[in-house]
Amino acid sequence: MRALRLASLALALVAIPQLLHAQRPRPGITEVDRNDRGGFWASLSLGAGDEQVNLSGDDFGYSDAITRPIVGLKLGGTIGHRLRLGGEYLALFNDSRGAVETISHLGIVGQYYPLARAGFFLKGGVGLARSAVDYDFGGSVADYGVSATVGLGWEARIGRHFYIVPAVDAMIQSYSPTGPGYTERIGGLSVGILYQHGR
Repeated sequence: MRALRLASLALALVAIPQLLHAQRPRPGITEVDRNDRGGFWASLSLGAGDEQVNLSGDDFGYSDAITRPIVGLKLGGTIGHRLRLGGEYLALFNDSRGAVETISHLGIVGQYYPLARAGFFLKGGVGLARSAVDYDFGGSVADYGVSATVGLGWEARIGRHFYIVPAVDAMIQSYSPTGPGYTERIGGLSVGILYQHGR
């Protein structure tokens, strides 16, 4: 019986250090939480959007959609695993003969993550709308109004601080110039690169 106890003690003395060693990280490998959101963030996106306009009082509804390039820029801070807040610039460009039309939104944006450890997010924002035409010879005209955006996307990590972000956006704008008012709406698909500084 005594021999059995001594053998058990010897086995424990040999096994315990081996178990403790196995629990330590291997040299050169760092454990990283791949879904940790924190700190400053910024993103740049490119894509294509469908634009339609509805003139008030003409009873024709929205015009046929035209597809043009869209560009988005966002930057801000992270409130927690589920929320980012920041500023957003989103614009559609229509380059026609002798002029470039720009329909843009500049405002505040929030991104909500229903699952704290996943990259899927819902987006919403409000801000200032601008519909402008810049002529090649130097002149320009612009209307200003109010704008709202909604969207959804997914952040897929591709590096320590970088993510690729496919997204869907919808934007509606209301203008009330001196003449008849009008409404613009844009739906777009884009792919962006997100930089997150981290904590």
